[in-house]
Amino acid sequence: MKVSPARFYFLEDRKGMALVITLMVLVIITAMVVEFSYGVYTGTTSLYNWRDSQRLSIMAKSGINVAAKYLSTMVGSQSYSYPGSMELPVENPFEDFKGVLTVKIEDENSKFNVNTIIGPDGRTLT
Repeated sequence: MKVSPARFYFLEDRKGMALVITLMVLVIITAMVVEFSYGVYTGTTSLYNWRDSQRLSIMAKSGINVAAKYLSTMVGSQSYSYPGSMELPVENPFEDFKGVLTVKIEDENSKFNVNTIIGPDGRTLT
């Protein structure tokens, strides 16, 4: 059986094929560069978040130690009554820190629990 040349006409007309292939390669390279830059951005952001969390964790532990030391010196020097919440100003707690640090102490057990307003059956408790 003889095949007519008209059936394979698309193989003979190759005008613009180089342009199409070049554009396809350009699209693939662009997608790879965008994906790479996004990966670097997310990696860098997560590294900065980890660094900041480590610093803040150390600062929080330091704040607890400063408050404990201040309270131990305060208890030794004077007597006080606990009203449920206390705010203690600490002036210049460190050598290189100029300012006032406020230590707030609250009794978490004396706070009102919002979840006890409505019972399991959906009615308000009296």
